[in-house]
Amino acid sequence: MSLSFIEIKEEKISFAFNETIQGHVSDHITTHKKQSGGAGQYARVVVDVKPLPRGEYFKFEDKIVGGVIPKTYIPSVEKGCKESMQKGPLGFPVTDIQVTLKDGKTHDVDSNSNSFHIAGIKAQRETLPDCKRGCVRQKGALKTLGVLPLKREPLSEAISRKNF
Repeated sequence: MSLSFIEIKEEKISFAFNETIQGHVSDHITTHKKQSGGAGQYARVVVDVKPLPRGEYFKFEDKIVGGVIPKTYIPSVEKGCKESMQKGPLGFPVTDIQVTLKDGKTHDVDSNSNSFHIAGIKAQRETLPDCKRGCVRQKGALKTLGVLPLKREPLSEAISRKNF
C-alpha cells in the first residue's frame, strides 16, 4: 500500500466585481451651474440610461436635433459619462450601460466643454441609483501547483465546484 501526501496551501482569493443595471431611466434632466464672479459654468443635459448585453461595456448615442447642444460639447458629455463609470453607487466599476443624449441647453457666455463634462458625470451618478442595479463577478482563475496524486478526487473536487 502506497501513501501519497499532498501539501496544500490555502490562500484567500479576491474576485473583482462590476456593477451593472437591469432597469432604465428615461428623460433624466441634469443641470450643472456654477457662478463665481466672472464667467461661470452652465450645462443642461437630458439623458436616457439603459442596460446593454453582458460584455458590451459602454455605448453613447447622440440624438440631439436642431443643434441645442453644439457638436463640440457632445464628446465632453460622453467623456464625463465614461469617467463616472470608474466607481458606481456600490463602489465598483460600472459596465454594460448605454447612455442616450436626447436634449440639452447652453448659455451664450457660461457654457463650455468643461461644464458639459461635469454635467455628464452628474447625469450618470444621478441616474444609476434609480436603475435596478446589481453586481456581476468577473471570472476568476483557480491556479493549482503541485504534484498530481495517484487519486484524482481532490483535483476533481476543486474543478467541479461552481464559479471556477
